[in-house]
Amino acid sequence: MKRTMKIIVLTTLASFLLLGSTVSAGFHGKHQCGQHGKGIMASLTTEQRDQVFTMIQEMHDQGKAPDEIHAAVRTKLEGFGIEVPDTFMMGPRHHGQGMKMIHDQLNESQQKEIREMVCQMHQDGKQRDEIHAAVKVKLESYGIDVPENFMMMHGKHRGPGMKMIHSQLNEVQRDAIRSQICEMRQSGTSQQEIQSKVQEMVKGYGIELPDGNCIGGNWGSTSPEILDGAELTNTTIKATSHPNPFNPDVTISYELQDAGQVTVQIYDLQGQSISTVKNGYQNAGSYEVVWNGKNANGQKVSSGTYFYKITAGDQTLTKQIIMTK
Repeated sequence: MKRTMKIIVLTTLASFLLLGSTVSAGFHGKHQCGQHGKGIMASLTTEQRDQVFTMIQEMHDQGKAPDEIHAAVRTKLEGFGIEVPDTFMMGPRHHGQGMKMIHDQLNESQQKEIREMVCQMHQDGKQRDEIHAAVKVKLESYGIDVPENFMMMHGKHRGPGMKMIHSQLNEVQRDAIRSQICEMRQSGTSQQEIQSKVQEMVKGYGIELPDGNCIGGNWGSTSPEILDGAELTNTTIKATSHPNPFNPDVTISYELQDAGQVTVQIYDLQGQSISTVKNGYQNAGSYEVVWNGKNANGQKVSSGTYFYKITAGDQTLTKQIIMTK
């Protein structure tokens, strides 16, 4: 629960960098950026902004000093080809009536109530301004004096327990989640549907989600912490499996855009490779392989969740399949 408000502090810090003083001066005191913040934000893509937010959060979690974070952000911006003014500063040097003071005035029950409200509004598809206004009203109902310049960058909120969840996902599971998100994005699926699917997948991996935890609200558009900062890059490989769920065999159909060495491997829920159903050179085109539900030793595997991973050159695609009893 404390992590929720900490993320708000971190992203408010980032908002000072990216949005300029008009939204965050109330927290950080007198600024030194002038209007440069707005120019920087206009120069960044959504992916670049997400990289900056993620880096700030990771460095903060590692206990890095503010000056180190400031230097790293400057380097990151310059790496994007952005001219950073000599007067560039990112705070806070002090919080005044800032998020830390607000957090300190909230008891555990109030923190939980705010967290659950924000999560529910994300799931309901509410806009950023609506969530911001609702949080402000809620804080004022607790008798907390909220500054006029109050700004909560909840759009980057990842909710509590995200690192805990990430630590429980193996690489194959993260790849499957990433592939699922990319596929749903390409088909125009709503953010709420993506979030629900990802939650379903995580629960299916035996990972317990904290009550009220809104995971996935940021997963369909950026590279979230739960995927270890991995970019949601679309692959050129297209694949489907049928039937799914299956028993005893499943047919994996896939399409290659380019010729090259191709492998199709089967992994268990723990991320261990248990069978290779294809390993060889293939030209561009459509193909099918069949997995008979057996491991490399020819033994029938038990029912449960499995994954197939197609690797073609530098392209990979991982999707999950379910074997029924």
